[in-house]
This record gives sequence, C-alpha cells and structure tokens, in this order.
Amino acid sequence: MTNVVETFAERYYRWAREEMARELAGGLDRARRVKGADAARAVVLLDSLAPDERTRLATALLKQAHAPAAGRLGEGPTPEETALARRFNDRKMLLQAPLELRPGAGTLKRPELRKVLKATLNPLLGKPQSVFGGREEWRYTRQVGRWLVHTHVDTGGSIRQADYSHEIVPAGAEGQLPLARAISLMTWLGLSGTTSWNVLAEGEAEEAAQAMASFCEHFLQAAPALLDGL
Repeated sequence: MTNVVETFAERYYRWAREEMARELAGGLDRARRVKGADAARAVVLLDSLAPDERTRLATALLKQAHAPAAGRLGEGPTPEETALARRFNDRKMLLQAPLELRPGAGTLKRPELRKVLKATLNPLLGKPQSVFGGREEWRYTRQVGRWLVHTHVDTGGSIRQADYSHEIVPAGAEGQLPLARAISLMTWLGLSGTTSWNVLAEGEAEEAAQAMASFCEHFLQAAPALLDGL
C-alpha cells in the first residue's frame, strides 16, 4: 500500500502543479469563487505581488502543501521557499479581506444553503448519504476502478457555512487507511488547508453551490487518470 500511496501522491502533485499554473494564468479565477475568509485573504496577498513574485510564492506554497511527493521527485521546498510560505501564512492570519468586511457577510442561513447545495450537487454526484445521522453533513460516493471517491460536504460547526473535500478509499475494504483525503481546490493549490465558505451573504447560495459543483466535477474528471493502474 505504501508504494501505491506514494505513486498517487506524486501524480497528484504533478497534476496540482499544472492546476496552479492554470490558476495563475486565469487570475486566480477559481479561488475567487470561494467566499471564505481564508481564501479571500490568500487572493488579496497574491494580488498584491508582481507577477514574478506571485509565481514564486505560489510555487513555494504548492511545494509546501505536497512536500513529501515533491521531495521524492527532487522538487522539495528549499529553505527560502519554506520561509516564504511561512511568512504568507503568518500574514494571512493577521489580515482581513474586503470580502469579510462587506455588509451582510456571513448572514446566509444554513437551511437555505443546504437546500441549494443538494439541489445542485445531487444531479452531478448522485444520492447523498447522511453522516452521523444528521442533516448538516453528508457525502457522495463514486467508484473509479478499484477505488471509491467519497465527496464530503459539511454545513455544520461555528467556523463555516459550508466546505467540501474528497477522500479516496479502496472499494470493498472497509477499515483500510485511505489512499488520500482532504482533497479540494484550495488544498491542491496549497493556498489553504480547506475549501470553505464562511462569509456568504443572503442570495449567494446558488453561486456557492455552482462553485462547489464545478470544483467537484473537475477533480472527479481527473480521478481516473490519477488512479489508473493503482
């Protein structure tokens, strides 16, 4: 299993490297769709840099997020890149982005958001399964070869209105360690530890649901190649 985990992680890193290049070329267009404080702060900090500095920081963050795989491929973060990533994360903690300060930020009610999320995600991902028997957290499952890709959606807790992530586990092998977990747009880019919405205002449920659906679909389309032969 160790070799399989490492092989997947290296493929995932190479894929994420291409994703970061796409994100920079697109002006951080997908990251801007995540109306969460952490995502908004990351965008503000990257926007403040000249293009070459932005690329250098993005590369450092990507390598830091995928450090074991990057290291095995001879691309591990240098001490300078590690320091650059640390300064970015320190600054992000102290910053407040305009998105957080706008009137109505964080006022979208979760029952409405849950309703819109399920209406948008169910046709794409299938029948949801409740997690822990509650209504705040649920997951979808898609089989890819001998693997199951679980997509978790969480609308509970006090620090988020919604977040999502993918987890990959062996099919028919309950209890085994996952091949990978906590996969989402902001984590594969290395910009944040989660892809989380927490400053949504009233009327923004559809926008958030469409963004989440787009990110899920994008990874699920990439999953067969990432998992091929594993």
